[in-house]
Amino acid sequence: MLIDTFSRFSSVPSPPADAPPPSPPQAEADDDVFATGPSEISDIPRLQATHHTSGYRDGISASKAEHVQAGFDEGFALGAELGAQVGWCIGVVEGLARGAREEDKEQLQGEAGRVREELDMKRVFGREWFGEDGVWRFDVPGDEGEITFREVARAHPLVRRWVERAKRLADELGVDLEVLKGEEGEEEA
Repeated sequence: MLIDTFSRFSSVPSPPADAPPPSPPQAEADDDVFATGPSEISDIPRLQATHHTSGYRDGISASKAEHVQAGFDEGFALGAELGAQVGWCIGVVEGLARGAREEDKEQLQGEAGRVREELDMKRVFGREWFGEDGVWRFDVPGDEGEITFREVARAHPLVRRWVERAKRLADELGVDLEVLKGEEGEEEA
């Protein structure tokens, strides 16, 4: 009988049909101790990454609970004071524009547009005026430990400029801003 010793798909001759199977390469006795690496990939790097990520998230969560509320409370109080000052400026200038005589209306409507643009809250809280940590970058008069958020809001350069501008416009038009005093007799801006 004729046996084809070449496979149809290979140029290497096939072993004879009655030949014993090939033996595995000879293993040395110390292969298991001094091997350069396991044949399977270790789970240790993956587990380290998982635990690192989990620890990072736990740390962030714990830190948020401790620090975010305090930062929010402080930021809210300052934001409320700045909002009140900005609102006063916009309200006065827009009120003057609405109640102005015809000959002054156009100029005052232009001022009303400018006050809204310049006192936009994104500008008021911009990086030019506040650092990433929320601390203001402008001078506030007063004792370092005694400064209130109202004083900070009044010292903000944009607010200060528009408070002065609103008072000057009111004076030019003969409008008495004393009627805008708060309940405690303190002027809002």
